[in-house]
Amino acid sequence: MVGALVGDLAAWTYEHDRDLFFRQLVADDGVDAQLSAYSKALLNAASYNLLICPWIHVEPEMPTTNKDCYVGQWVMWQIVAAWKDRSELNAMPSFVTGKQEFYAGRFVRQLIRSLRNGATKSEAYYSTFSFEDLSKTWKWKTEKSEENIGILTYIFRAWDSFYRAFDFTSTIHNAVKWPGDKHLTAAIAGAFADAMYGCEISYIKKKYAKGSEPYHRFNINVISENNGYHHALVMEMFNHSKNARTFYPKNNALTNVELHTWLPVMNIFENISFSDEEHKSILLSAPTGWDCRYGLYLDDGWIYIYRSHVLIGRFQMQKLEEQWFIINPQLSGEMPFKSFCIAIGNALYEGCRVMKPEMNNTLQVVEQCKYFNGETDVPQQWKHEINGNFWYGEMMFCKGHMNLQKMTGEAEDIRKNYRGEKLLAAMKYKPEQFAILLYIENLYAKWHPYDSLDWIYCY
Repeated sequence: MVGALVGDLAAWTYEHDRDLFFRQLVADDGVDAQLSAYSKALLNAASYNLLICPWIHVEPEMPTTNKDCYVGQWVMWQIVAAWKDRSELNAMPSFVTGKQEFYAGRFVRQLIRSLRNGATKSEAYYSTFSFEDLSKTWKWKTEKSEENIGILTYIFRAWDSFYRAFDFTSTIHNAVKWPGDKHLTAAIAGAFADAMYGCEISYIKKKYAKGSEPYHRFNINVISENNGYHHALVMEMFNHSKNARTFYPKNNALTNVELHTWLPVMNIFENISFSDEEHKSILLSAPTGWDCRYGLYLDDGWIYIYRSHVLIGRFQMQKLEEQWFIINPQLSGEMPFKSFCIAIGNALYEGCRVMKPEMNNTLQVVEQCKYFNGETDVPQQWKHEINGNFWYGEMMFCKGHMNLQKMTGEAEDIRKNYRGEKLLAAMKYKPEQFAILLYIENLYAKWHPYDSLDWIYCY
């Protein structure tokens, strides 16, 4: 819910200091930015519904010529209601609302609830009652009047700003481009983005950094106290959002926001299953640090893997017969396939406390592979060569989750019985590689029992 507050402050910064806005959205402490009626309404709602002892209560500011300001304050209360899972809040002023406002409040509550519970943007859009139908018939794209635009227009524009964005910061960048009350558009858009991405940190593209750090951590806790509210109010809002969100958000991960070309790779983990509790642990991955180098975060249906500001890859999870499975693994282009596999294993163990012996075995196999590197099909240059046979054998060994330790022991017993040139050829390989070699030999011997397999020692 703090995202609405940051969005409002960012709109003020956009109007007064464009360079600062694009560099970090708001000033370091936010003191210079003036709170609008929307931020005050948001803090009023949070004060009376998050704190045990409310600190202040202020009636909504009455509109002069623009009634959208009055209704916009009512929407700020709906944002808090969405995080509290309630339609009515304590000490809520008596706002006069009509049919348009009824839909607006319902949309805000349902969209935020869906997003903070892990829904994708499309899932939230299509599952919110009447939202799709009204968004297609309402003339929210063409309305240019500066006064009395109508609250549904602001809702649809805020959603569009969020839908087209890739994180919290780019959502606000989109929101301030709309005509009308930029504070209201940015506040609502910030609330949507906060539900999916979080809003404690602003991470920007390199073109906006101008030599400084590409990220900025918001330090706006002093805002509430400086404006007559409880000194811990904003922190309580952050904490409530953290506890109510079902996943670790992208903006806290500090990964690259530049464009990536995603490369599909072979899913060697497709047969490893996860329980509901393990799935919850994966979504709530711990922040990275000295004891947790690899992290995971959920973004629009994809679980991303990262380490030290480097985006390694991503995958999705699908539930089948009460169990969850990894699907659609993809590389970001920054790290190779082996690093991607190692990252998955470490992230699950270090950050999620999910331990899968079969996954550890698969990771050990991947480290031994000389030809298979995650490709979804044999590389074109090896299709009719011996290297293609080795690639296929290694791929089958990985996908079959063969017990490398057990097969290594069996392979060593076999190698002890070799003599002469065959023993000399076999001794070129480490025990683990020799186990894979024997697997490949047996694999092709089944298909071509009368062919010579002398090529096997070219491995």
